[in-house]
Amino acid sequence: MAYATKSDVADYMGVQESSLPDDTERLIDRADEIIDYLIGIEYTETDYTEVLKKASAAQVEYWINMGEDIDIVSLPHNFSIGSFSMGSGSSSQNAMQEYSPRTIRYLMTAGLLYAGRDTL
Repeated sequence: MAYATKSDVADYMGVQESSLPDDTERLIDRADEIIDYLIGIEYTETDYTEVLKKASAAQVEYWINMGEDIDIVSLPHNFSIGSFSMGSGSSSQNAMQEYSPRTIRYLMTAGLLYAGRDTL
């Protein structure tokens, strides 16, 4: 079940649908998979329709702005070039988030992030 449509994403971002990337539908499918993972189930209850739509659109917006690669590969926390070495400290604290902060906020505010297990 798709939580958002291409039109929903355009409305959420305040842009014309034609200005969205060609693969927006694919990004919506992936965002919905992320949401299902985070909440532990696929929701079909109408009580959460608006929240899930916003959460999905927020995740798509995040990928459009940050690049979908943020969810596919992680950025290095430490690297070396010759004898030069640089690190960003704790990887858990400084890693770029793979989930949109807005997506997490929408789900958390609606009480959808707790399904009897820790997912974050």
